[in-house]
Amino acid sequence: HLGKISAGKRVLIHAAAGGLGQAAIQLAQQAGAEIFATASTGKWDYLKSLGVKQIMNSRSLNFAEEINSITNGEGVDIILNSLSGEFIPASLSLLKEDGCFLEIGKLDIWDKTQVHQQLPNADYHIVDMVQLCQQQPDLIQSILSELMAKFDNRELQPLPKKVFPLAQAKSAFRYLQQAKHIGKIVITPELTLDENGSYLITGGLGGLGILTAQWLAEKGARNLILLGRRKPSIYAQQEIAKLQQQGINVDIIQTDITDLEALQNNLSPYLPVSSASHPPIPIRGIIHAAGMLDDSAIQNMTWGQMERVLHPKVTGAWNLHNLTKDINLDFFILYSSAVSLVGSPGQANHVAANTFLDSLAHYRQSLELPATSINWGTWSNIGEAAEKQADKRMSQLGVNAIAPQQGIAILEQLFIASPTQVGVVDINWNKFLKQGEFSSFFNQFKQSKPTQKTTQINLQAELDKAIPTEKRSLLLDYLRSELSRVLGFQASEVDTKTGFFDLGMDSLTAIEFKNRLQDSIGFTLPSTVAFDYPNLGTLTDYVLDKMFPEEANADEEADIADLLAAELAALEGEE
Repeated sequence: HLGKISAGKRVLIHAAAGGLGQAAIQLAQQAGAEIFATASTGKWDYLKSLGVKQIMNSRSLNFAEEINSITNGEGVDIILNSLSGEFIPASLSLLKEDGCFLEIGKLDIWDKTQVHQQLPNADYHIVDMVQLCQQQPDLIQSILSELMAKFDNRELQPLPKKVFPLAQAKSAFRYLQQAKHIGKIVITPELTLDENGSYLITGGLGGLGILTAQWLAEKGARNLILLGRRKPSIYAQQEIAKLQQQGINVDIIQTDITDLEALQNNLSPYLPVSSASHPPIPIRGIIHAAGMLDDSAIQNMTWGQMERVLHPKVTGAWNLHNLTKDINLDFFILYSSAVSLVGSPGQANHVAANTFLDSLAHYRQSLELPATSINWGTWSNIGEAAEKQADKRMSQLGVNAIAPQQGIAILEQLFIASPTQVGVVDINWNKFLKQGEFSSFFNQFKQSKPTQKTTQINLQAELDKAIPTEKRSLLLDYLRSELSRVLGFQASEVDTKTGFFDLGMDSLTAIEFKNRLQDSIGFTLPSTVAFDYPNLGTLTDYVLDKMFPEEANADEEADIADLLAAELAALEGEE
């Protein structure tokens, strides 16, 4: 509206991997504009996946020189700015004389007088959404209506999000402060389900299916569809009766999930016949828990054994996907297995089947459909004899069973967080990794973390054996790595001259940083050390002087000697 973006215009979007930046990318792409984006280097690949080709570092002023070079000095037509300090004049140096500068930042922003001193003919707008909503509600309503129409037509897509439950609000703000996110951070209330929707559980008549049904009922579900190949066992009948006594409507469907026609016929009361039809109690969520085992060493495994294990998970999941891909589901949960992460002797068919579920979750997410694949470890007191035998075998490998209530508590967390794929395994890594060779993925679990004392000895020893001219560089690299861990950056992204608080440090992370350092260097640091020495360069000099005071004194004495020698040389002979 303000920038009047159109085809062929060049637009610079700062902090493009953030939520607002990604929204701007979509609008710029729709308009046919040429996009220049800045972001931290760790987020470049994601921006490339959105189709952005010209990406610069948002933590360096080099972007100005790079864009000037690309545009042959012509610059850009529109700038969407959220950066402060020297980034503002650097950005303005790229703006065409009649360009438009949109300022959405709050800290140390310029006023129109300052901007027009540099670019008299430029349009400059400070965008304050709170004021706009209060002062021009009709305009905001009009723009939101246009946007909603574009979402309905799928011209615009929702932003990616990282979801935290309300109980983890502190973690959400820390995650935001460390700038780890791509898109938006969302804090949600506790999980509640729609009492007017139906929830389908395949494998719903087995032990894990019944346990899941009980949990869904606790969370507000009033209509459950339990699907299985066999008749419900006496235990299942008893538990279903208890649910019905609580007022829960439980529909039992006995069918083969691999038979698409039969599955569609059985689910037809819950599925829309056309885009205009609305079943009375539509399916709102699916949990695919169906599966079976038929173990054998791979050289002895028959195709029949492969089919028996693959079909319920693979064909079943694919049938569910195709039947519901045009329905607005709240969730599509796939009960996969940890075997697709860590392997399992004698279960090649089981590994393959669950790997398909994991891949399907990623595929659905690429279509912007809900999907989560949970690589469960084994559950205790649930399952048939074959599964209990598998539990015993996995326990021997160091993989312990998950207690049912523990698993359900984790399931609720995963519903709220909505990851695409996650492993949930109670595992003894030392015992597990003794079984044989594994991929490099598991290296991080092999290495025990050194104690603080060991870290201190290693750092001190490294510095002791270094020549004086190398000490500062070694200590600087160490402090940079510690700072990057605390703030959640790559060490290469941390500039030595940039202030800690400009990098996102706050009082809590300042204390955390101080504690990490003093545990490593062997002496107590003042609580204000990050304030007194506010960047890596000054802090390195301070710590080095404290660790090696004799060298600091020697350097000072040498400086004084050089100064005196220079003064003596300037004196006349008699003086």
